[in-house]
Amino acid sequence: MVAEIENRLFMGDMDKNGKNPRYCIDHLDQNYFRCAGEILAAIIAQGGPLPNFMREWCYRYLCSQDPDIIQVSVSDVTDSELSQLIME
Repeated sequence: MVAEIENRLFMGDMDKNGKNPRYCIDHLDQNYFRCAGEILAAIIAQGGPLPNFMREWCYRYLCSQDPDIIQVSVSDVTDSELSQLIME
């Protein structure tokens, strides 16, 4: 189940930095991210394996829900258009 959450809701290569959430309005409208969060919370609460595919900034945001705490750098952005906008 965790593998399916990773494949459907996250994108990018599984490198040492992890994957970014997929930008998809349909997934938000269908509450896929909320459902995935509830599943991951249940897995963690029951002592299951921790998800290890997210980027650190994503994990920090999920834990705190405070956007001022997280710091996203150009290396965290996998979309080439967005990374160019950040560098400008």
